[in-house]
Amino acid sequence: MYGQITAAVAPYLASDKLKMLMHNWSTQLNEAMNNSVAAFAPKIKNFSGTLSLKTQVGIAAGVLALGYLDFWTQIFDKLGLEMDSVFQSALTARDKNRSKKRTRQ
Repeated sequence: MYGQITAAVAPYLASDKLKMLMHNWSTQLNEAMNNSVAAFAPKIKNFSGTLSLKTQVGIAAGVLALGYLDFWTQIFDKLGLEMDSVFQSALTARDKNRSKKRTRQ
């Protein structure tokens, strides 16, 4: 069994493969984006196909780039809708929590 495992792993232990892992980039932002998208589009659910998934990924990217309040304010403005104070307060609280988390990190 040990021989089978080492044989299966051997191609990935070649020096050229290991050098690919020695980069200076962080994968934390990618992981954070994946988690954010998963919050809007869980893998176990189908939301009417590709268009819905693209929308959810777009929302996650917009929130990541602009923050909750700025992103949703722009969406509401584009749609000609008025944002109520409760929703606005909730988005502001999310942005504050996000800012505190970034400061801690």
